[in-house]
Amino acid sequence: EIAESWIDYLRNDFPTLAFKASTQTQRTNLGQAKQSEADKSAVPDTSKPTKECLGADALMSILRKFSTTEAGARQTISVGIIGYPNVGKSSIINSLKRARVANVGNTPGVTKTTQEIFLDAHIRLVDSPGIVFSSGDMDSDIILRNCVKVETLEDTVAPVDIILKRCNKQRLMQLYEVPEFRDTDEFLGLVAA
Repeated sequence: EIAESWIDYLRNDFPTLAFKASTQTQRTNLGQAKQSEADKSAVPDTSKPTKECLGADALMSILRKFSTTEAGARQTISVGIIGYPNVGKSSIINSLKRARVANVGNTPGVTKTTQEIFLDAHIRLVDSPGIVFSSGDMDSDIILRNCVKVETLEDTVAPVDIILKRCNKQRLMQLYEVPEFRDTDEFLGLVAA
C-alpha cells in the first residue's frame, strides 16, 4: 500500500509505473513475473520477496504504444535510460531484455559509455553512464546518493558528519548501540570500539 500511495502521488505530475528489476545473478533468461491484462496497470505485488522482474509487461506495453503511429504502423523509437549512478538503469534494461546485456554492479561507474540495446525490432534502449548535476565540488547530496566511489573520498569523516546532522540522534544511538556522544569523532570512536 506504500507503493500504491507513491504511485498515486507521482501520477498527479508524471506518467508513473511501478517497476522492480530482476535481481537474479544468472547470465540469461532473467525472470519476469507474468501479469494478467487486468493487472498490468496495477501496482505489482511486492509483499512477497521475489528475484523476478515486476512491471515489465506493463512497461513493454507502453513502449509498444509509443512505437506505433496513429495509422497503426510500427516505427523505431529510442528510449534513453538516465539517472544518478548506481540506481539500477542497467538492471532495468536487463530485466526488459530478459538477458544480461548490460553490465551491472554495486558501485557507481560500472557503465562507462553509452550503449544501445534493441528490445525488439522497433524499441531501442540507450543505456547511459550515471548523470550527476554538481557545482564541481563533492557536495553532500552527491556523496550520500552513492554517486562517488568511496575510495575517491579525501575526507571520509565528512559524509558521516552529514548523516549525523540529518538523522535522529536517539535513533542512531539505539541502532549502533552506543551511548550519548558529542560530535562525529566521538561517535565514530564509539562505533569502532
